[in-house]
Amino acid sequence: MVVHIMTGAIPSEIGNLQNLEIFAIDGNKFTGPIPFEIFNSSTLQKAYMYYNNLLGHLPSNLGLFLPNLQHLVLEENNLSGTIPNSISNASQLTKLDIDDNSFSGIIPKSLGNLRLLQVLNLAGNNLTIESSTPEFSFFSSLLNLAYLRLLVLSDNPLNDILPSSIGNLSTSLETLYIDNCNIKGSIPRDIGNLSKLMALSLIVNELAGPIPTTVRRLYKLQIL
Repeated sequence: MVVHIMTGAIPSEIGNLQNLEIFAIDGNKFTGPIPFEIFNSSTLQKAYMYYNNLLGHLPSNLGLFLPNLQHLVLEENNLSGTIPNSISNASQLTKLDIDDNSFSGIIPKSLGNLRLLQVLNLAGNNLTIESSTPEFSFFSSLLNLAYLRLLVLSDNPLNDILPSSIGNLSTSLETLYIDNCNIKGSIPRDIGNLSKLMALSLIVNELAGPIPTTVRRLYKLQIL
């Protein structure tokens, strides 16, 4: 079997493909920025660009012209800049994975408007959380994500506490990884409400106090 690894830049002309539904270039050595024209393709449903050497930032109007986008996977590249607030306009998005890049800035609370989101992986970046009260925290902004199954925030300098509202996250949540995020305070008792949780990881933080006895209610837990 011969394996061909594609290199070079992504041609901007791809944005002219008016019927494009799936764009997959994962596992290659593409370099340079992602042409903004790709994010103007209204027919695009799934975009897989992970495991490349892409760099640059995402367009500020990301999501405004992607009414059918379901998957956006940019894992393991060299992308930087902020996560645009406008991504919340991609209302059909079910999977957002930007793991292992160099994104920075505040995680937009507008992600909580992506009501169909099932997978949110922001690990391995330099993202922070806006300082606010527990009632209006980043975690509270995710309470409308009724289908969320996987939430990974590991290896970001969140510098926050875990509010009690974390126990009100989706009852569909199966995986919750908040490793190495400078999380302080204690583990809230309400975490025991996440009845479908199978994996919970809070390693390498600054947590203190007892492990709440409510974890005994996490009957499906396999990894703690």
